[in-house]
Amino acid sequence: MGETSRFPVQTCARNAFWNTASWLQWNTTPNAAMTLDYFPKVREDKDRMNEQIETLGTVLPKEIERCQELLTQYASIGLAGEFGRAMINLHISAAHRAMMTGDCVAMLQAYEKLKACM
Repeated sequence: MGETSRFPVQTCARNAFWNTASWLQWNTTPNAAMTLDYFPKVREDKDRMNEQIETLGTVLPKEIERCQELLTQYASIGLAGEFGRAMINLHISAAHRAMMTGDCVAMLQAYEKLKACM
């Protein structure tokens, strides 16, 4: 009975020794597992750190310009595009009003509405 209770303890100690030895060997020898190619998530995060961050203050004017170009396309349609032009004009004026007042919530809502314009 004493033999069987000691056996798992010895096995656990032996496995712990071999696991530690293999870990040390893996960490001290250079191999392909240590490169960034093996860890694609690290490479993606490193590439994303170099990107320019776009804020609402920079994206909203770009979206307003895009929608103003849409106004010319709706104008070229003729009478059929008048309703679309009127709606886009409303969204653009709401975006300008939100930017002038500095209301971030209204700016975000205007940005979402302008993004939906096609």
